Amino acid sequence: KHHIVVGFEAEKTLKLLKDSKNLSYNIILDYKNTNHGKIIKDTLLKYDRNRFNGFFIVSDISCIITKNIDIDQNKNYIFTVSKDINNQDMTCNVIDNKVEHISYGTSANYWNGMCYFNNETIRLLKHINNLKFTDPLFLFEIVNYLIDSGIKFDHFALKPRQYSYISNNILKSSKVYND
Repeated sequence: KHHIVVGFEAEKTLKLLKDSKNLSYNIILDYKNTNHGKIIKDTLLKYDRNRFNGFFIVSDISCIITKNIDIDQNKNYIFTVSKDINNQDMTCNVIDNKVEHISYGTSANYWNGMCYFNNETIRLLKHINNLKFTDPLFLFEIVNYLIDSGIKFDHFALKPRQYSYISNNILKSSKVYND
């Protein structure tokens, strides 16, 4: 079973997914004024680790995976691309295939706004949400906080044929970006 969170043009997205019986969803009505921290917190209130094997999140950077990828559901992942495809300049410092932090313009590993949290990380994040006001945080701030708390994230460098980038409501194949 999959769970998605949608905001902008939610009705169009849900129309595309209407035949999926394995889908549950949240609609964020005030998406213009809601940060990732609040969305994650609200989504995790419904998260049942007995029904799901992790939490794959894509922020509003508009990069989508177009080919199947192989991940270990017991690990956490931060996904990057080789070029700045969205003019965000958010990069990941990577040492020994582990992401040390996400920050602005410090490496050639461009974060595409995607990450995967395993069930153990979700458990910790639920605990953190009870102790700390995470509503105003952006996704990269939450990831950095988790890293500072000892959570390890593996670096997953997507190849150009594994993703596409959506810009101005136009799907742009990653084939236009050379490695």
